[in-house]
Amino acid sequence: MHCFKEKICLIQIATDKEAHLIDPFEIKAAPFFIRVLESSDVMTVFHGADFDIRTLDREYQARVKNLFDTEIACRFLGVRERGLGALLKKHFNVDANKKFQAFQCGCQ
Repeated sequence: MHCFKEKICLIQIATDKEAHLIDPFEIKAAPFFIRVLESSDVMTVFHGADFDIRTLDREYQARVKNLFDTEIACRFLGVRERGLGALLKKHFNVDANKKFQAFQCGCQ
C-alpha cells in the first residue's frame, strides 16, 4: 500500500549531446521545464507515457505536446517484449537497474 499518492521524484531529460537529472523537490525550474514540455518545437520522448502524462498534469498542470511514446511505437511495430528494460538490453546491451523505481521518496 502506498503511504501517499504517487509523486514525481526524479525528472530525466536529454538532448543528443547532454543528459540531466532534475530533483523536483530541490529546484524551482518547473516553469521552464513545463514550457519545454508544452512546446510544439520540442520532441518529447517517453516510454509508456500514460502514467507520466497524468502525473505531470496533476502536479504541474502540464499539457505535453509533440509527444513520441516508444512503447506505443513498439505496439505498432508488433514488438512482443515492449518493456523499457527489454528494449534497452536488446538494442543497446544495457541492463536497466530498476532497484529504486518504486522507491517511496514522498514518505515522511
